[in-house]
Amino acid sequence: MAHFVTYWGYYLVNLHHEHKEIIWKSRRGMLEIDFFLDPFVKYHYPNLSCVEKRSYRKFLEFDDVVIWAWLQGIEKPTDADMVDLVKIIRAIHL
Repeated sequence: MAHFVTYWGYYLVNLHHEHKEIIWKSRRGMLEIDFFLDPFVKYHYPNLSCVEKRSYRKFLEFDDVVIWAWLQGIEKPTDADMVDLVKIIRAIHL
């Protein structure tokens, strides 16, 4: 039984650490982008599927100008998973 408690305690600590890390990585150079990403990553990121979380980490690798164009609907990502993610972020912001 102690092993089970230790395992789940370890899992929860790491999950919390991952969430804090992704919040930090979501801070961008443009305040306008932060207005979109901050509420999304704090309140909705933990509920994403593994595929959506992986897409979000990939999303953060793009330049701010590209992310801003996607969030404004000026351009669309070429990757289908990324398109879905941007739709989710935009829907939450509106």
